[in-house]
Amino acid sequence: MNKMLSCLIALAMIAGLVACQSGTTIPPTTSVLPTTVPANPTATVVPATTVPTVVPPTTMPTVVPPTSTASASTKVTIPSNLPKKKIGVFAYSFADSYGLREKSIMESLAKTFNVEFVFIEWGVTPDANLAAFEPALQTGLDGVIVAGGSVALMEATKKAGNIPLIGAAALMDDAKGKQLSAYDNFLGQITPNDYISGENSADALYAAGCRKVAAIGVTPGLSAALDARMQGFKDRVAAKYPDMKIIAQDLSLDFVKAISSFAAAYPEMDGIFTTGLNEQAYQAITNEGLVGKIKLVSYDIAQSTKDFFDNGTLVYDAGLQYNAYFDAFVVLYNYLYNGTKLIPDTSKAVTTNYIEIKNSADYQTILKVANGDLQVYTPDEIAGMIKGFNPSFTFEDFVKINEAYSVADLVARHANDLK
Repeated sequence: MNKMLSCLIALAMIAGLVACQSGTTIPPTTSVLPTTVPANPTATVVPATTVPTVVPPTTMPTVVPPTSTASASTKVTIPSNLPKKKIGVFAYSFADSYGLREKSIMESLAKTFNVEFVFIEWGVTPDANLAAFEPALQTGLDGVIVAGGSVALMEATKKAGNIPLIGAAALMDDAKGKQLSAYDNFLGQITPNDYISGENSADALYAAGCRKVAAIGVTPGLSAALDARMQGFKDRVAAKYPDMKIIAQDLSLDFVKAISSFAAAYPEMDGIFTTGLNEQAYQAITNEGLVGKIKLVSYDIAQSTKDFFDNGTLVYDAGLQYNAYFDAFVVLYNYLYNGTKLIPDTSKAVTTNYIEIKNSADYQTILKVANGDLQVYTPDEIAGMIKGFNPSFTFEDFVKINEAYSVADLVARHANDLK
């Protein structure tokens, strides 16, 4: 979970989900993993024969295929007496668990790169965001990191002196990419790959023996990220698993009600795909006697996540895309240091992986990362991605590092720290 979290979370909190990716930022509730959740329409259970079609984004974020053997562990010499830079980071809140983590990521880099980070909490609507954004630009900011991006924000940066902007953890289709890339101070967009994670969710359920599954999502159009997860799941089932059937679907935020309805109406159900669950939904699975009967995929860490991996119910859980904020810093600092535009085509988002947790061992491995005790990259690793420090570093290297991001990657780079 960009922190592309929208004001719609105020209603989502009632339904118990954790966060939302739609271009503005809203705090999660109990989840450690940032995910996306829009507002809470009335829950309905739709038979598979009448399931509404989820329309995928017109263009999935695109990256250049890697051709390099770059490693995030490349060692470089960091120059002494780096020039002081002031970077604004914008979010709904830096007091909730997700905002605190975003803040800690930036603060872990401040001393090494001689950066003063200014954390600005903005509103829950585009107008409120702009009202907080414009005056902040007059405080001597050298660059800004925001969840997403918009023409209005770019116009504001242009009027303030062409302050460079990088978007983090938000989706960007071709139309939006074309608009934003017209601004020479737009440095690009970092986007978690929700569609691919949806495909991988289908693989996990199939590998676990599921053949009659239910899908839980939200009304199409409320969240591009959630739509992409659902579409990836459905496309994978249709293309690769003819013997796996989606027997029912619920497109609402009342996941507890959906789970109860599924349990009553579909006793043959052996799997559930979700675009995100919280503790209340996990408890509903227990209360409905589904533990031991179904397999589950999700996008959150809740209190019961470990237990559900341990009892074999949970077979896939995705999140921990904290690398997106490190990536945003890499792109911005490259530009601030010596004018390097790391992303050659800013109309196309650079995609990042989710950390995919598939069993109890994976969960235990990433626990320090999930709890905030360990950052996913060290300052030295980030320095290796700054072209001014490491002239051989390329965009293709950057892409490869993002494609490698996984549990195995964390273990390879931080084995001792993860123990």
